[in-house]
Amino acid sequence: MHVFDNIQCGAFHLPSCNDCEGGITGFIWRCTLCFGLSLCTSCYMSDLHGTSHPFIRYETHLYNG
Repeated sequence: MHVFDNIQCGAFHLPSCNDCEGGITGFIWRCTLCFGLSLCTSCYMSDLHGTSHPFIRYETHLYNG
C-alpha cells in the first residue's frame, strides 16, 4: 500500500512521534489500542509498532485523545 503524505509542508503537530521521538509533520497516525501512541508517517510505514493494531490517520492535531 502506498500513502502519500501530501499535507502542507511545514505543518507541524503538537505530539511527538513515540517511536523516533521526533516532531510530527504531515499526518499523525494514532493507534486505536494503545492510549496516547502517535507515530509519524515514516515510523508508521516501517511497521515497527506491529501490523495487528489498527491506526487512524489524522491530518491535524485537533483530534479527540
